[in-house]
Amino acid sequence: MECEASHRFVDEQISGPFRAWRHEHDFEDADGGTIMRDCVQYELPFGILGHVTHRLIVKDQRRRIFDYRERRIKQLFASDQPAPALTMESEP
Repeated sequence: MECEASHRFVDEQISGPFRAWRHEHDFEDADGGTIMRDCVQYELPFGILGHVTHRLIVKDQRRRIFDYRERRIKQLFASDQPAPALTMESEP
């Protein structure tokens, strides 16, 4: 795992359901808060079957996971100031 305290960290799958998984979390100071950015790069196993599974299932699951995470972060760190938008970049 890569880590720069207060700025970023990266987690990578060592073993699991993906052929490859890398999730980079970046944090940037902003007026009245912090901007959080995620960059997720992953690859499913099983060739063409993995591509089909991605389109039918995994893509929507990934979106729901990050949508939930965004809602929870906004709840946990709620303030009177409007929260900056969370962004997620991914490469299937």
